[in-house]
Amino acid sequence: MEDYKVNERQAGNERKARLSSIAVLLVLLAIFVFPFFTYPDPPPEQAGVLVNLGIPDVGQGEENSAPAAASKPEVKPEPKPEPPKPEPKVEPEPEPAPAQEEKVVTTEDAEAVRIRQQEAEKKRREEQAERDRQRQEEAEERERQRQEEAQRKAEAEAEAKRKAAEDARKAAQENARNAVRDAFGGGKGKTGTSGNQGDPNGDPNADKLTGISTGVGGGLSGRGVVARGKITDNSQKEGQVTVKICVDGSGNVISANFTQGGSFGAAASDATIRSRAIASAKKWKFDRNPSLDKQCGTITYKFKLR
Repeated sequence: MEDYKVNERQAGNERKARLSSIAVLLVLLAIFVFPFFTYPDPPPEQAGVLVNLGIPDVGQGEENSAPAAASKPEVKPEPKPEPPKPEPKVEPEPEPAPAQEEKVVTTEDAEAVRIRQQEAEKKRREEQAERDRQRQEEAEERERQRQEEAQRKAEAEAEAKRKAAEDARKAAQENARNAVRDAFGGGKGKTGTSGNQGDPNGDPNADKLTGISTGVGGGLSGRGVVARGKITDNSQKEGQVTVKICVDGSGNVISANFTQGGSFGAAASDATIRSRAIASAKKWKFDRNPSLDKQCGTITYKFKLR
């Protein structure tokens, strides 16, 4: 068995040796034979013929080249006139051929094309919706500005009307007060001087000769009076009766009640005098004030003996 392996290994080595020898021979053959298959560049010059041109007094021999023929002057021919060149024909430019749509050859399957088309359609709808939303917002903003402008104009007109009505009301009140002053301009009383006898803050329409005067206080002290209710009494009782009243925005008395605060004396204890004071207070009329729904104060009646 071991001899068989040795023989096989030896045979393999011999085969390798033969192959190596053949390869070396092929390489050497290529090196020596290859130059014979190449062409020199440039090619080698061909052998020429020696020509003796001959020079006097130099050289030997009887064969000389023939003398050169006398050169004649070169006569140049007269140039012929060139024929006129024909004018170039201007050919109309060909009209451009209508552009043809390039057909896109796609190798995508139908499902991929359908999905891409759906995405493109979805994007187009979203862009259109965004444009519509922007236009809607712009329209709403213009409408809001228009409404605000209309509201400002309406408020300005209402303010102008209110001011005109207020001016007219003040003018009417002033005329009414002037009429009252004119009616009592001569004065009443027994003092021998001009003016009305009684409390300086009292009612100019009151019966001063009976010693009754009125005054406004509380929250109504700064509100103008348009008309006053009259009151008379012959009971010869002194004292003070205070009536609490409330006035609406139009200047009308909406409530009147006797109050013990500020009331004293025999007049305050007399039920008849209190009833007359309340009835008189309900007939008072004050300046308008639309900004106030209700304003309360007091009317004080003072009773003095003659």
